[in-house]
Amino acid sequence: MDNILPTRQAKARSERPPDAAPDAATERAIVATILESPSEALARPALGWLCANAPRSFCDGLCALAAAEVHRQGPEANLISVIRALEDQIDEQGKRYLLALATEALPLDLAEADAARLVESRRPEQLAKALQEAAGQLESIPKRWKQVIEVTTETLQSLAVEGPRSGAIEAILTGRMFSPLNRPPDPTPRFFISNTPICTPGNLTAVSATVKAGKSAFIGAMIAAVVTDDPEAVDTFGIRARNPHGHALLHLDTEQCAFDHWQLVTRALARAQCDAPPDWLLSYCLTGLDIREARSAIDSLIEKAHADFHGIFAVLIDGVADLVVDVNDSGESNTFTAHLHQQAIDFDCSVVTVIHTNPGTQKTRGHLGSQLERKSETNLRLEKADEITVVWADKNRRAPILKAHGPRFTWSVEAGMHVSTDATPGKGGRPKAFHDHELCELLPPEGLAAKDWLAVAREELGAKETAFHEARRRLQAAELVAKSAITGRWEPVRRRP
Repeated sequence: MDNILPTRQAKARSERPPDAAPDAATERAIVATILESPSEALARPALGWLCANAPRSFCDGLCALAAAEVHRQGPEANLISVIRALEDQIDEQGKRYLLALATEALPLDLAEADAARLVESRRPEQLAKALQEAAGQLESIPKRWKQVIEVTTETLQSLAVEGPRSGAIEAILTGRMFSPLNRPPDPTPRFFISNTPICTPGNLTAVSATVKAGKSAFIGAMIAAVVTDDPEAVDTFGIRARNPHGHALLHLDTEQCAFDHWQLVTRALARAQCDAPPDWLLSYCLTGLDIREARSAIDSLIEKAHADFHGIFAVLIDGVADLVVDVNDSGESNTFTAHLHQQAIDFDCSVVTVIHTNPGTQKTRGHLGSQLERKSETNLRLEKADEITVVWADKNRRAPILKAHGPRFTWSVEAGMHVSTDATPGKGGRPKAFHDHELCELLPPEGLAAKDWLAVAREELGAKETAFHEARRRLQAAELVAKSAITGRWEPVRRRP
């Protein structure tokens, strides 16, 4: 029986695990975290399990040896003690490899989440390997097929439950218990509308509207707000965002054809006055994929983007209803919404979903829409009338965005895209008119910051923000004003006589 095949002994630790793996960067980051805080890491279910089952729990050979040695040494282990213990097994290049891990450590909670995903991602491969071994045994010793099936069944059942599960809930709950002395860090909002935060890490945001109300244009403005180098000079419908660490901004379009997707991103870049997209802007057209493929692709893209850019800024899903079979299935909708929320938590990012409302109502589609509304920190509504779309929100955990004060945008033939407007649907009219030269004359010789110039224009000319920026852009194009590269102020251009 020992030679039949996949017994638990047959899966015992090998001297060296396989060399290459698609998630090698994840393994390195996990081991770096373990080496940085071994006592805390070994106490975590998934991280501790990976160490206890190394080297077979890793594909990277050096990471596997290091994790196994941390398990052997226990909480007192450190990077130097591990390298010294492995001197007979690794060369100088291997030592340098392990030393370099010191710069790749993750926050402990994120490393634990990565470790848990790593265990689960390996399970199908291990099950497939056991079945392949069983097939080989059946061919070589067909008369012993009953024994082969018995041993294979035992192995498959063991693999199905193998992992950091026992005792995990106690460890999880310990870290989640309220303590007045353990205040979580204040979240840094990822997106604002004016001064109101609408997206924070670890949360969902829902954007809803009727058909052709400008949802994709709004998502394009969100992209533009992140990628622009000059937020004061561009029109992003009042949306503000900064990405100083260059974390990945992932945009996933499940509704539009390839050309419309391309046009959306191209307009977003034009809106941002950006000649080329930054490396961390990752936009994909997933239209045409079946639901299982699309959801698997999204999970894979999030994990890869996190590894490649050391974090996720936000995930924008334009067409979330295309990712479920039935928007009215409460079980499927609740499970999928919980999965999106968990992704936001695990990757410390905002997940923004776009969904239609039912015709003639403000109710979002099906049970999926209801569940997203309940779980989202902000529910943005886009309401279109008289070709003007108003953005507002009244079902928020934080401050509401009143419809009377919400951003407004409309299609501009001249600009070839949607632009902000101060007009009110159903009322028409424009803000008080003023001439461009009047705006220029408000600038002193030493110049003004854009916000100060706007404040003066509001007081002196009754200018609205949108009209101000439109006039400022015309003055800049006419070379009557320029932004100083030294002071950042807008200054009148002095022309030679």
